[in-house]
Parts: sequence; structure tokens; C-alpha cells
Amino acid sequence: MYKNILLILITVLMTTACQKENDPKKITYFVQGFGDPYEVVYTYGDGSLTKKQNITPQGISDVWKFSFTAPPGEITYLYIESKEDISASMSFNASILIDGKTFQKALSYDKQLIKGSDTVYIIKRSGTVPY
Repeated sequence: MYKNILLILITVLMTTACQKENDPKKITYFVQGFGDPYEVVYTYGDGSLTKKQNITPQGISDVWKFSFTAPPGEITYLYIESKEDISASMSFNASILIDGKTFQKALSYDKQLIKGSDTVYIIKRSGTVPY
């Protein structure tokens, strides 16, 4: 009888612990440190929704952020395109946060492209929401 009660208790505790792991997480995309306009593309919701925005900051301390909730296993994606070279900027930060903790972070651009007569700097961060 005690074995059955103990087995039921362990099963209930394990089920509760597993359900807790699958709770939705708060995802925040965060960008700071641009002085010039830039373009941001990101996924949200169930990962199939993509939004593109042109951002015009008021200065390098201006912050752009977007938050939503997503279940573990969902894809996150943050893409930034700018004509401003932020490689020497001490204030630049592009991050994906999960429940307030840094998940992916960029402190400089990933690559540069030539588009017509412009140099464009690219930053891309993505990942899967951990369980």
C-alpha cells in the first residue's frame, strides 16, 4: 500500500515538473546604439508571423524592443540592416532575451554587403526557445 502511494506521489510530482518546463517564455527583441535609421525583421507568435519595420532612432541611447510569449521549441529570429557602421560603438547591443535573460547577443555587425553605391551592415540572430 505504501509503495502504491509513493508511486502515485512520484508520478504526480514528475507530471507537474514536466508541465512547468513547457510553460510559455517571454521573448524580447532588443536593439540599442544606432544613431541612423535601420530596418528590423523579426518573427513572433507561432514563428510563422514575420514583421518588417523601419526604425528611426532619436539618438544612440534610443531603444527599440518587441516582446511576445512563445512555447519552448519555437524559433526566434532577429535581422537588422543598416547603413551605419556600429563596429566601434560601445553602446550598440542587439539581443534576443528569454524571460529577461540574454539568449543571443550581437555587439557588432556580422557582415557587410554592397548594395548599389551603399554599404549595408547586417546583424542576424536566431535560435530555438529552450525547454
